[in-house]
Amino acid sequence: MLKVRIGASAPKADATAVPVLKGDFLPDHLRHAAAAEGFSGGAGTSCDVFTQTGQLLLVGVGPSPSEPAYRAAGALAIARLQHSRRVALDAAGLLPAHAAAFALGACLRGWRTDKLRTIIDADAPRLAAIDLLTDMPGVEAAWEAAEASWRGVSFARDLVAEPSDTLTPSGFIDRLERLEKAGIEVSVLKRRALAHEGLGGLLAVGRGSAHPPRLVVLRWPGSIEAAPIAFVGKGITFDTGGISIKPADRMWEMRADMA
Repeated sequence: MLKVRIGASAPKADATAVPVLKGDFLPDHLRHAAAAEGFSGGAGTSCDVFTQTGQLLLVGVGPSPSEPAYRAAGALAIARLQHSRRVALDAAGLLPAHAAAFALGACLRGWRTDKLRTIIDADAPRLAAIDLLTDMPGVEAAWEAAEASWRGVSFARDLVAEPSDTLTPSGFIDRLERLEKAGIEVSVLKRRALAHEGLGGLLAVGRGSAHPPRLVVLRWPGSIEAAPIAFVGKGITFDTGGISIKPADRMWEMRADMA
């Protein structure tokens, strides 16, 4: 997983991404380069500037500053700089929520998994660290909340990327049981409990697999007095239901049904 560091400088960064609002004033050395490329800060646009201190990437935020806009700009920055080992995100002057969104977008775009790769070029550049450049108070707290989202999304992506011959129901449970360290209670209903609860559909679908079906319940007690909220998700490692009426083509996509 990417390492994110918050500070005022990043001397080891290979490149620096600078978010630019549409119509923003730019210093002369950046303004001339932007004009030459026709860059004005529009959402989804970028411009490379090479200076004596290294590579700068101007990324457009669009006309209105917002968390989604900065998150998209962060994702664009990493898409353009994905072959750098360390990238700095210049969040100087940004509100804490906008700075955190900028870093969150970069981290989400930088996700990748090598677990299933049989050939890995150890010498190929790969993004390993991000420096969020800021001296604004409150950014650390804003990033703490954004980082929780990033870790949750990364965990879900890892699960979806793994095929069902390795991510079996029991393997899925092994991953979920690690959440107990975060104070989450993990309960597992096996075949007998499923039958007792009348969950015949789940049992019937699971009958087509060598791996018996399971139902997992995660409970978090929360920190405030409030009525309980229940989220019901699929979490299916492979959808075998209705296989007789599904064409064989693209059947491999059923492993992603859990998403």
